[in-house]
Amino acid sequence: VMAQEKYGFKVAGVDVTNDNYLNLTEISGVSGKVYFDPNTRTLTLDNATIEANDCNAILNETCDNLLIKLLGTNINVTNSAGIYTRESTVILGDSGAKLSVKSDLCALLFGGCPLEINNCWLEAEGKWGISASYNEAEEMLKIRNSHVEATGLKGSICDIAGLELEGCSIDIPSKAAYNADTKSVAVNGETVTSKVVIEPNSYGIYIADKPVTTLNYKDL
Repeated sequence: VMAQEKYGFKVAGVDVTNDNYLNLTEISGVSGKVYFDPNTRTLTLDNATIEANDCNAILNETCDNLLIKLLGTNINVTNSAGIYTRESTVILGDSGAKLSVKSDLCALLFGGCPLEINNCWLEAEGKWGISASYNEAEEMLKIRNSHVEATGLKGSICDIAGLELEGCSIDIPSKAAYNADTKSVAVNGETVTSKVVIEPNSYGIYIADKPVTTLNYKDL
């Protein structure tokens, strides 16, 4: 009998292991298609709903470089932190992929590590929208080529060491920007608690992995 191997993260409070990784919709509260590839460390959410009570929809404890891949429309609902990562994690969308995270606490929480949101449509809504937890320099939020809506009554995008935007920019509220003093997206030194909307600069022009040097600005 093979010993059970844990992969370092939980879905709806249940450890993902070599016993259940091929079909995580067997977990209570999980529907649609959810599965994990241990070789590429890719957790795929395919038109999936994760409803979790008193635990995180996804908790990444020790899986470094976890990739959460989105296909179709996905929903996470919990009264705890929605997605909580303690190791570097990337949320990656396919074209048209969406993820909506609704939480009574923090929708997207990360601690002691960076978080990247890449090429997706993401809505994060909670008491805090997107936030870090330990006040450490590693807690960088990187958003690439994505549409992100974050809303938090205590802070929409807050308590982060830095914000890197690539191929997208803050659209709403106007004049909002990352503020190193408040460690948040702020306007006039005040952390934004209304909806923050980040939009791709232009659809179809920005290609994530192509070096910008392929453009000859003399020709423009």
